[in-house]
Amino acid sequence: MDSQASGNSEMVFIESDNVCFILKGDSELVDCNGDTEVKIDSYGNEIYSPFNKKIYLKEYSNYEVIIESKNGANVEFYHENINIRNKVTPTRRGSKNLSGIINFRGDIGFTDIVIKVNGKSEFKCTLEVYPSKISYKEDY
Repeated sequence: MDSQASGNSEMVFIESDNVCFILKGDSELVDCNGDTEVKIDSYGNEIYSPFNKKIYLKEYSNYEVIIESKNGANVEFYHENINIRNKVTPTRRGSKNLSGIINFRGDIGFTDIVIKVNGKSEFKCTLEVYPSKISYKEDY
């Protein structure tokens, strides 16, 4: 069983009319870089996202995902890696809210998180995962 992310820092907050998406983690597991930017594709939906978009995540670190349905709509978390996707589940039986602890393991580079509402993509958040020990921007 995965342990909880050790910090409560809210690193990413994205809100639309239908859903709130929050990514939390230990502030030591996130860094800021002028070359790195979180990208959000809203698919035409209005969104609100008041956070530092110059952050990046680190490999082999736990991050807490919280997705809250604002109007009772069915929400869905999608990531191309099924091992990450399956970690985010309903908070309780019959709940429309989702949560879970995700870890990108050794998957470095850009990663997309898609939030769907009633089966339709609400927004996509593109984050960058850096290796812990080397500067992959220089090495790759």
